[in-house]
Amino acid sequence: MDSSDNIAAVATPCGEGGIGIIRISGKCALETGLKVFSFSSQPPCKGTELREKYFYYGHVVDPGAGSPIDDGFFVYMKGPSSYTGEDVVELHIHGGALVLRRALGAVLTGGARMAEPGEFTRRAFLSGRLDLAQAEAVIDVIRAGTDAALSSARGRLEGALSKRVDEIKRTVTALVA
Repeated sequence: MDSSDNIAAVATPCGEGGIGIIRISGKCALETGLKVFSFSSQPPCKGTELREKYFYYGHVVDPGAGSPIDDGFFVYMKGPSSYTGEDVVELHIHGGALVLRRALGAVLTGGARMAEPGEFTRRAFLSGRLDLAQAEAVIDVIRAGTDAALSSARGRLEGALSKRVDEIKRTVTALVA
């Protein structure tokens, strides 16, 4: 894994749905996203002053042909306040398998590589956005099959286990001192 390059993946479950999200993360995520998105009204300064966490409407386009793939929204999240701690762009488009496959192909052509499973969360951990217990809790939230499992996983994701371990660590350190 190279944590200095751009990664991309479909961030929504496989299958058909009303919305599909493609996430791009890395130092040049914004540049990559701008290569594949045509805004219906051009944002100021060609992306240098994009509002964070704001939905811009337009079209995902094939960077080689310039032809539209689908219409949807472009959302920019500047690092270090994003999930991964890096710049992140999300493309919110229709959730059909062909549309998502073509849009992801455009993003990969535009300068990203396919993310490995769990790589967005790994980057969040490496950047200090999540500790190890929180990073491990992400998959438990996703896979939770009962209310109790979800509640437990959410608690760990919100830092409950980490806070308890820190309390114990401080107590032991004080006793040893």
